[in-house]
Amino acid sequence: MLYDKLAARAKQNRISFAMPGHKGGNWIPARLHELLKIDGTELHGTDNMHCPSGILQESLDAIAASYGAAHSYFSVNGSSAGILSALHFTASRSAEILIDRNCHASAVNALCLTGLSPVYLHPQPVPSFGITGAVAPDAVAAALTAHPAAHFVFLTSPNYFGICSDIRAIADIVHAAGKLLIVDEAHGAHFGFSPLLPESAVRQGADIVIQSAHKTLPAPNQSALIHLGGRIDPLEFSRWYSLFQTTSPSYPLMALTDYAVRFMETHGAAVYQTLQEQISRLHTPFPMLSGSAAAHDFTRLVFHTSVFGIHGYDAAAYLDEQGIDVEMADCNNVVCIATGGNTDEDFAALETALSSCPRGVAAPLFLTPPPARRVMSPREAFLSCAELLPPETAVGRTSAAAVTSIPPCVPILAPGEEITQTHIDYLLEVQRLGGSVTGLENGQFRVVR
Repeated sequence: MLYDKLAARAKQNRISFAMPGHKGGNWIPARLHELLKIDGTELHGTDNMHCPSGILQESLDAIAASYGAAHSYFSVNGSSAGILSALHFTASRSAEILIDRNCHASAVNALCLTGLSPVYLHPQPVPSFGITGAVAPDAVAAALTAHPAAHFVFLTSPNYFGICSDIRAIADIVHAAGKLLIVDEAHGAHFGFSPLLPESAVRQGADIVIQSAHKTLPAPNQSALIHLGGRIDPLEFSRWYSLFQTTSPSYPLMALTDYAVRFMETHGAAVYQTLQEQISRLHTPFPMLSGSAAAHDFTRLVFHTSVFGIHGYDAAAYLDEQGIDVEMADCNNVVCIATGGNTDEDFAALETALSSCPRGVAAPLFLTPPPARRVMSPREAFLSCAELLPPETAVGRTSAAAVTSIPPCVPILAPGEEITQTHIDYLLEVQRLGGSVTGLENGQFRVVR
């Protein structure tokens, strides 16, 4: 049984620097472990998630106040459902959208479903780590001028490496143009609960914000929140919200999301002060990504391993052998997520493992995802008649599916983009180095016929 296999792995007492933020329940009171006792349905006294007016509305009002939102929702189908809701709401008002190319695959899925025409915004690179960073406010302003028919801007902030765009400046630019701003803040549900962290996108002026509570708060997988600013009509948005939420929502998920936010409201400042002290004592041979509190999440630990001749995939494999789960790796780096659920012993073990990690003689070359050229809309490509082709004959064809590697769920190729030899070489090299590629079918590309 699945439960038996998961329970057996849990008994290994592995150290987690990966999602979910509750770290095996270490951060959740014992009284909440017996969650099945509260796993009910819409009864007298339990309220209804799709039209809350009782205990769920009281909880959501408190959550909205914590984040500075005009209105908040539980998303028991994760941030993906929130993104689908937001982009369908967008499509009911606009045919075009400005969207960063570093977006999550669920945003690309929404483009396929809605027919929205994307104008991709390209984040600035961080060459020293071989990763992508923030979207510049000037780039948003220029795109709004060039594409006046786009009534919404969609940004991912922070990205998987903890790098934040200047949401306040971008929100001012977007609103001055009479447009609206959506922020996928899935990795930033903890923002705003400590002065050591960036401010939440909600308080910086974003109009719709989607957060994954499970990524960084003491909450289980699939728990998420959606926040609205004052420019969005909640009654109108609720129509699209309900389309992507189950009619049998998990009360334990909602209860733990409520607990997580209330815990952070009361204890967040102390938690992140302790966490900063723990991280500051962490000694590692590898350079770590850092930045100002406004531009970077210090709890996202990015170790640049390739500078010492070891690819991130190999470093992650070594840490796995030492009993440490990392959140992700790419060709150049290893990424760990630290939360209040990590102990001093966890950090000591991570430091020992990093210090003993084998190193190469010379630093390998950076391997960064190549840019892609859109030749048709994602929806047109996704719905087209398609065929499967091996890599050697797929060059020059149009991808009919999203192909992803690292960061997780960020497409290297989105539907409607041209497959080049550079893409194929990159994906094959990722696989050779030990990374995973999704979106291929038995090693073949799904292409527009």
